[in-house]
Amino acid sequence: MKSKVIHPIFFRASIFAILLFIFNSGLATAKPTTALLLSPTSPIYETVASNLIQNIPRHSVLFEKRSPINASESLTRPDFIVSIGSEAFHSALQHYPQTPLIASFLPKRVFNEGYQNRQGLMTAIYVDQPFDRQISFIRALLPQAVTISTVFGESSVYEKQDLLSAIESQGMTLLSVVLNNTESPVSVLQQVIQDGDLFLAIPDKSAFNRASAKWSIFIALKSQKALIGFSEKYVDAGAFAALYSTPEDIGKQTGTVVSGYLQSKRLPTPAYPEEFSIKTNLSTARLIGIPIPSHEVIKHKMEGKNP
Repeated sequence: MKSKVIHPIFFRASIFAILLFIFNSGLATAKPTTALLLSPTSPIYETVASNLIQNIPRHSVLFEKRSPINASESLTRPDFIVSIGSEAFHSALQHYPQTPLIASFLPKRVFNEGYQNRQGLMTAIYVDQPFDRQISFIRALLPQAVTISTVFGESSVYEKQDLLSAIESQGMTLLSVVLNNTESPVSVLQQVIQDGDLFLAIPDKSAFNRASAKWSIFIALKSQKALIGFSEKYVDAGAFAALYSTPEDIGKQTGTVVSGYLQSKRLPTPAYPEEFSIKTNLSTARLIGIPIPSHEVIKHKMEGKNP
C-alpha cells in the first residue's frame, strides 16, 4: 500500500489556514475592555455601578474596576471608560484624554466644564434634574405659588438663565441672590426665603454645605414656606418635598448607554435622568399648613393629565 505524500506547499497552506481560523476566532470572541472608575467616599457609587453592570448583556464586556487615584496603573489599555461621580470623571479626563468616555452620576455643570478640553468622544448621564421638570413639579405641588426664591453659589450661578427661562415659561417669577464666601449664609437665606412663595434649593457646594442646608430648612419652617430640596435626604431632614433620581435608576440608564455603544460604537448626546422619584414630608406639610397632593396626582399634573 502506497503512502500519500503531502506536498510542502499544501502543508504550509493548511497550517496557515488553521492559524488564521484560530486568530479570527479569538478576535470574534474577544470582549471590549472598559475601565470602570468610581469616585471614593460613598457606597452610592457602588450602587450605580452594580445596576449598570446588571443592565448589560452578560459576557458582552469585560469590566475592570480602577481607583481614580491609580486610574492609569493597569496592564490593559481600555477600549472605553465609564466614570461614576465627579472625581472619577476628572480622573478619566486626566489619564485617558482620547479614550471614549461615558460619564455617569455627576452634575451637568461639572461635565460641561470638562467637555471644553476633551479630545475624545464622551457623553454623560447627569445626576441633577432638568429645570423644566423641577418647575413642572413645583407647579403641580404648589399651584398657587408665583415667586420662586433661590440662592446661587459660585458654580451654579452660571445656570441662572436656564432656571429663569423654565420659571418664566410657567408664568412664574424668580427671586435670587448669589452667595459669596464673605457673606453670612444665614442672613442671606432668611431674607430670600421670606420674600418668596417657596424656596428651591440648588445643589452647589459653595452655597449649600451641611450647615447652610440645615439653616435653610429651619428658616423655611419658621417662615412657613415650602422648601423644595434636591435629594431624599433633604426631605428626611425636614424639606417639604424633593424631586430626584435614584442611583439605581441612573445605573440602569448608564447600562443602556453602554449596551448601545457596544452595538453601534456611537455615543448619544448627554442626557438627564429619564426616571425620577418624588418624596414629600407630611410632617412638614402639617407644620407649615400647606396640603400635599398624592404622588399620583402630582405625576399626572406634571404630564399634563387631569388626575
